[in-house]
Amino acid sequence: MHKVINFFLEPFGKEWAFFIALWLLASSADVYFWSIHGNPAFGIYMGIHGFIQVYAIVLLLGLFRNRFRTILQWILLALGVLNLCADTCVHRIMHFGFTGDMVAIILGSNFSEASEFLPMYVTPQAILFIVSVIALAFLVLYFRKTISAWMKPWLQWGLAFVLLSFILLVSVRHSRNWEGVFLNKIGLFLSYDAPVDLTGYRTEPEIEVTGEQPETVVMIIGESLSKRHCSLYGYPRQTTPFWDAMAADSSLIVYNNVSSAYTNTVGAFQRLLTTYDNHAPEDTVWYKYTFLEDVMSMAGYRTTWISNQSSSGIYDNIVAKFAALSDTVEWVGPKGLGIGKTNKDEDVFPFIQTLVASTTLDKNFVIIHLMGSHEGFGSRYPASFARFTEKDYPDKPEGQRSTLAEYDNSVLYSDYVVSTIMHLFDEKEALVLFFPDHSLDIYDSDPSYAGHARTGNEVSVRAGEDIPFILYPTSRYKEAFPDKMERIKSACSNAFNTEDLIYTIMDICNIKFAENVSVEEKSLLQLN
Repeated sequence: MHKVINFFLEPFGKEWAFFIALWLLASSADVYFWSIHGNPAFGIYMGIHGFIQVYAIVLLLGLFRNRFRTILQWILLALGVLNLCADTCVHRIMHFGFTGDMVAIILGSNFSEASEFLPMYVTPQAILFIVSVIALAFLVLYFRKTISAWMKPWLQWGLAFVLLSFILLVSVRHSRNWEGVFLNKIGLFLSYDAPVDLTGYRTEPEIEVTGEQPETVVMIIGESLSKRHCSLYGYPRQTTPFWDAMAADSSLIVYNNVSSAYTNTVGAFQRLLTTYDNHAPEDTVWYKYTFLEDVMSMAGYRTTWISNQSSSGIYDNIVAKFAALSDTVEWVGPKGLGIGKTNKDEDVFPFIQTLVASTTLDKNFVIIHLMGSHEGFGSRYPASFARFTEKDYPDKPEGQRSTLAEYDNSVLYSDYVVSTIMHLFDEKEALVLFFPDHSLDIYDSDPSYAGHARTGNEVSVRAGEDIPFILYPTSRYKEAFPDKMERIKSACSNAFNTEDLIYTIMDICNIKFAENVSVEEKSLLQLN
């Protein structure tokens, strides 16, 4: 019995210093940043989880011989430092803890984005915090003998009492939220489901064409554009003058009640371009659903993808995988690593002009993917669009003004780019849709936070879903499809989520699935 007790007390005996050092690296960022973000209770809660997990890790190390145990300890300390850096960066960027969504964002980013993104948040304060925690952890290890001599009478049993109290507390609360706690991050990365090649999952969906189809359908997908910052939707600064003018002369159809399918690019694209949606069973795999590009191909459309984003990724670039399903792909954005390179969205114009001039086929489906208002807002527009400055926001806190000016300038530039693209198709029988993949939380939930919506914060998530959705029919389209135009105009107030976008495109093109799926019921253009 004595040996059993000693075994379970081992992490608090001669290994106590390693235990404390590893716990500091595993949990300090969560405890500190949750506290300053206004939720200290959750920070403590995460610290408790970290304490219990680190205890279990150190306990298991006791099963190994001394030399091998020492090697494992150094490996775990190295992982602890990485954990500290990851948690600090995520909290600085997202004002939130590490979640499965962060894995998707990290692995789905490309090197060009990262080279712009990290300098914004790897600040002197973040570096100071990381260095301070690492120094404290290694000071504990270095002075362990001195501290042991001073605290030995009660250190071991005191830590054991704390552990039992923590276990009891977690048991009473029936907590299962271990996501993002130290080694659980490895599980999140290992469980990330990224197929190597979507072309291996292509199908030939059984469809029916029930009527005349438009010659050209264009889908412009923006990036991170908030409806709340568009003068088209009532924002007090004129950020969308071209759209405003087009709406005023009724050439632009504006939808007022559209939400994004997800609040980050990876999750959004999984739902935008497939029949997969937020209501799918948890055990289903998104890329085994029907792809929009396959539906359009079966309906006789030639598919083209033009992107100002990068074709590379840190691990998984979902945009590139969807692009590969198209008949023709043009990458305007950075090639290869693309570090430090920033293409402006107007660089897509020549590719679209060539497409419009050379089109000989009867039917074309075109996807144009822009950088839009992706974070690194100041890099998204040329100097000629730097219309807004900090002086235009005297009613806002000083710390917000620069970001607000840059973000609004990026919206102003998107207004110009998207309206120009729309008019490039004026001579065609074309219907052009524009919407962003998701929005951003621009100081909506927290006066110190601007970035991707934060999971678990209802105000932030709603801001991240609140997107503009506009549609531009050319004159030839209006003449050819008067009945469809009536439905298009009557649907402006319909509640719609872009997870059902595939059904809207099918509805526009008079396509139905052969199986019993009602396209009209899920379409944005559904009749009220």
